[in-house]
Amino acid sequence: MNTSKIGRALLAALAVLMVGAGSAQAASFSAAEYPAFISGEQFGPAGTGGGGGTGSTILGFESALMAECETIGFAGLMTEATGGLSVSSGYNGCAAFGSEATVESGGCEFVLHPGSGSGDEFTGSFDISCPGEEKIVVAGGNCEIQIGAQNGLGPVVYKNVTAAEPDEVEASFQMTGAAGFAYTKSKDGSGCPLAGTGAKADGVIVGAARIKAGNIETLEPIGFGVE
Repeated sequence: MNTSKIGRALLAALAVLMVGAGSAQAASFSAAEYPAFISGEQFGPAGTGGGGGTGSTILGFESALMAECETIGFAGLMTEATGGLSVSSGYNGCAAFGSEATVESGGCEFVLHPGSGSGDEFTGSFDISCPGEEKIVVAGGNCEIQIGAQNGLGPVVYKNVTAAEPDEVEASFQMTGAAGFAYTKSKDGSGCPLAGTGAKADGVIVGAARIKAGNIETLEPIGFGVE
């Protein structure tokens, strides 16, 4: 038996394992203690548009039709560090399709995935998870849009906000219509600016949200971040 060949093979295998160990790993959300109450709200003044923390969170359809809400909130529960954080959402003061609008979650949740990165910045995605056949419904005037369950949406940039006390996470939605979410135009009545009914896949979410953690009993803020 050629022991030198065996030795070289073992060294090569060890080198491969060391390279694999040094490669980027999927990140996780973590809190200073568990269970932790997770909350979030859009970051930036409502009504100014845009993303990256400079405006309200906006749903966009057919490239130019927007649904914008004065307040959008998120809430969830963490029992351990996770790469898939589920949060429910609530919407108030919404306008869409040229009139007042409502956004009903239908029990659907956003599942946030921090993906991978380094330092305090990570690029990931999110899913929309719905119970049974439920959907998110956006209705305004004589228009209605339904958004069902789907995975791998984004990109979303997650940044640790270490200047906050305690630490928080800023999530910036940076979607484009070329890689948007799927939705169904379920109603196009009189005066509705939608181009007919049917399925499309150019939906976007733009804007940013600040996400933080709190003690499950007292709701006192605790550290929250991505690592």
